[in-house]
Amino acid sequence: MADYKGIKGFKVQSLAADPSDSSATEGQVWYNTTSNTLKVVLKGGAPLGAWASGNAMPTAVGHTGSAGTPTSAFAAAGKTPSYVATNYLWDGTSWSDGNDVNTARGYLAGAGTAASGVIFGGNTGSISALTEKFDGTNWTESGDLNNARNELGGAGTQSAALCFAGTPLPTVKQKTESFDGSTWTNLNDMSRGGGAVTGWGTTGGAICAIGTGVDPAVGTESWDGTSWSDGPDTNHANFYRDSAGAVQTDGLIWGGYSPPGSTGTVNTESWNGTAFTEVADLATKRYENTDIGTGGTSAVAGGGANSTGYLTDTEEWSADAYQIKTVTIS
Repeated sequence: MADYKGIKGFKVQSLAADPSDSSATEGQVWYNTTSNTLKVVLKGGAPLGAWASGNAMPTAVGHTGSAGTPTSAFAAAGKTPSYVATNYLWDGTSWSDGNDVNTARGYLAGAGTAASGVIFGGNTGSISALTEKFDGTNWTESGDLNNARNELGGAGTQSAALCFAGTPLPTVKQKTESFDGSTWTNLNDMSRGGGAVTGWGTTGGAICAIGTGVDPAVGTESWDGTSWSDGPDTNHANFYRDSAGAVQTDGLIWGGYSPPGSTGTVNTESWNGTAFTEVADLATKRYENTDIGTGGTSAVAGGGANSTGYLTDTEEWSADAYQIKTVTIS
């Protein structure tokens, strides 16, 4: 123990109860005198968390283009089941009406923040290449995608966005483009791609969880800023999933649709940069809800659809980055 104190800078305490996750420090070790066990705080693996009920959206809507953080986000356009131009803003507690987008559509993607966002692609009744930028108040049309598509994935910021995969199959399922705030540029194709995908990250590093048109649909692809490579499988072969993640190495995926006859799923998986781990389920089965959040510790699932139709209800994911583990000797 003296060696441990010399290495870590603090002594091993004797405690009657474990410290809270929020007050624990990575590497902290203590002896729990109630359970007579040695405990340690570790970072990594799947964060321990749960979904909690949040305030409902103003109207039932799915297939939106969304982005932002758990305290400031947007969910633009979508399907109700008609295509709509609505824009809802999330402030960490509730949803409010924002200014409509210019063109009603669904099955689109979004990137950026509630103060500086962008939406692209989708379906207006026909496959779309339209792009709109958001300044926190108004939407302005910008340069079109080079490849019109819907059911696509998006990541990044308004001035550095990544667009990947999508339908119609097989035309655009492998196509990748980057956005500099005004113009889209074609990049290297994906290995497999697909439709009804989800993904997170930045233009320098992103993850795409594969959807329709690819077998098996549990695969992922990893973007390194130049090219795509095949990544680890997810635990479930769902599509129309949603996800959150500000960086490539920290993500969360949830929900989805798994035919035939799927009513939606509650599956939630955490990504730590190496593998996907199943964590706590959603309360409500859903697919194609909002892609909002920072990764494995914080996310927002608003709206979406299941066998009952389109949804208004919101769920918020919260998890601790650190885990308290019992030390065992074998």
